Amino acid sequence: ARAMADTVNEIMDRMAPELHDLETNGIFSHAEIASIIRKRRNMEYALYSYSKNIRDYLSAIEYEINLDSLRKLRKRRLGLDKPLISDYSVRNRIYFIFERMVRKYQGDLSVWMKYVEYCEASGNSERLSTIYPRILQLHPRAEAIWVRASNWEMARGNFHGARTFLQRAIRINKHSSLLWREYFRFELAYINLIEERRRVLGLPSLRERLLGQKLDQSLTDMV
Repeated sequence: ARAMADTVNEIMDRMAPELHDLETNGIFSHAEIASIIRKRRNMEYALYSYSKNIRDYLSAIEYEINLDSLRKLRKRRLGLDKPLISDYSVRNRIYFIFERMVRKYQGDLSVWMKYVEYCEASGNSERLSTIYPRILQLHPRAEAIWVRASNWEMARGNFHGARTFLQRAIRINKHSSLLWREYFRFELAYINLIEERRRVLGLPSLRERLLGQKLDQSLTDMV
C-alpha cells in the first residue's frame, strides 16, 4: 500500500506544472483544478489496485478526452492563441494511460484498436508508426490489422510502407484470400496513381510506353 501511494503521489506531482498553467491562464478555476486532482488521484489508485480491469482504464481515458475537449473549447473562447504547457499535457496523459493498458492486456486486440483509433482521431502519425508494428508482432495472424496498417500508410502517401506491410502479411499468412486480394487492389491503385501523375506531366502512359517499346523492338528485328 505504501509503494502504491508513493507511485500515485509521484504521478500527481508531475502534473503540477500543467495544472498551474491551466489555472493561471483562466482555463479552469481553482475549484475545478481541485476537482481534477481529486478525480485523477482516485483513478490512479484504481489503476494500481489488484482488482483493476479494462473498464478502469477506459473510464480514465474517457475522462481525460472529455477534459481535453473542454480545455480546447475554453482556450478558444478566451482567445488564447499562444502555445501553453497544457496544450500537450492532457494528451500525453491519455497516451500514458493507453500504454499501461496495452501492456496489461497486450493479448486483447480490441484494446490495441482503441489505442489506434485515438491516435488516428488525434492525427498522431508518429505514434501510429510505432503502434502498428507492435500490434502485428504480437498478432501476426490478424489479417484485418495488416490491411488497416497498409491502408493507413497508403493514405499518408507512403506507398513503400503500404506495400511492405502487405508483403510481410502474405509471407506470414500465405493462404489468406483477403491479403492477396488487398495486395492486388493496392498494386492496381498504385498503377492508376502513376498513370495519373504521368498524364498531369504530359508523359505517355505506361501502356503507350510499353507499346512503343514493343514497336521499337519489332523494327529492330526487321533490320
